[in-house]
Amino acid sequence: MSLLGSFPFGAASLLPRFLRTRHGLAPGESGLPGSAGQAFGLPENLASALPQAVALPYRVSEAGKVEVLLISSQGARWSLPRAPIVRNVTGAYTAAIEAEETAGVRGIVVPAPMASFASGDSIDDPARPVTVHVHLLRVTEVLDDWKEHGGRGREWFAAERAHQAVEEELRPVLKDFSVAVAAPRHHDTR
Repeated sequence: MSLLGSFPFGAASLLPRFLRTRHGLAPGESGLPGSAGQAFGLPENLASALPQAVALPYRVSEAGKVEVLLISSQGARWSLPRAPIVRNVTGAYTAAIEAEETAGVRGIVVPAPMASFASGDSIDDPARPVTVHVHLLRVTEVLDDWKEHGGRGREWFAAERAHQAVEEELRPVLKDFSVAVAAPRHHDTR
């Protein structure tokens, strides 16, 4: 079975609709710094952007409802696990590691980002733009103890309500995710 074929709500059919249609970058654009970013046709202001990966951890409840895991730190707004992508490491791997360290979950991550967008949220250099790549992560294991357990809260939200709880720049991504998982899925029976 392929990685995408293992998703319970048919992510293989959803991803083409998601791929950066409303979130900034077109297919094939990487957000890689320097000439690598320019080679992918990024606008000049994003060619040197710092790439970050976000995990969108989700599960399907026993009742068949899709839920999204959100995290917070010390009373801050709910968010998703997010980290800089380091050289020679994929965004999908970065998203999976960050989900484990900050949210205490493991699972199957989709290699291609479901969405990418430009952000001004750079910890190291606030003047330097950031390109954020969002990866779906189907949660297969919830840990009782994880690296940032003491400093983070985590909570499962219904997919259709998660966008209301998160920081502004993540709302369109979560809103589109909730619409996609709520849409009727047609299976080819030929």
